[in-house]
Amino acid sequence: MSKRLVVVAIFIFAIFMANNSYAGKKKAFDFTLNDLNNNPVSMKSLLGKGPVYIAFWATWCKPCKNELEIVSKIYDEYKDRGFQLVGINEDAGHSLGKVKSFVKSQKWNFPILLDKNEKVKRDYKAFGLPYSVILDAEGNIIHTAYGFRPGDEVKVKELIESHLLTDEADSTAKKATE
Repeated sequence: MSKRLVVVAIFIFAIFMANNSYAGKKKAFDFTLNDLNNNPVSMKSLLGKGPVYIAFWATWCKPCKNELEIVSKIYDEYKDRGFQLVGINEDAGHSLGKVKSFVKSQKWNFPILLDKNEKVKRDYKAFGLPYSVILDAEGNIIHTAYGFRPGDEVKVKELIESHLLTDEADSTAKKATE
């Protein structure tokens, strides 16, 4: 077997394992990262409201941009029902100004966190980009995926919808228990 075929087989196996290794089995790794305004944001602060979509991305990654354009529309639709979208930028070598201007040009209105030392990337085994993790409100990992292909948004939307509060009564009840 050629070296190239072996490398491709290992890559496919790694993607398969990554897409199936966490879902339903693990809690989210705790972290605190700074946002684009240098404010700390912790994983714990994101939990308890509804599902959380974590997108690992970089400015140079066209598939990342495509994913975030699509998922940001889902975010706009469901953010009032507890859905949260967080982009974790992996441009460790780029300046903060470049990342800020890129985000501004995209008109993204969700938090962008900076993983300057790539620790969170390693903790979540985000060995390629784009990489996404979906958590339920309690912080259980319910889905992971490398890449984002046309049609993936259907599964993402179904997962998000299945973990949203169902109506205003649930929202009121949840707030009363907090």
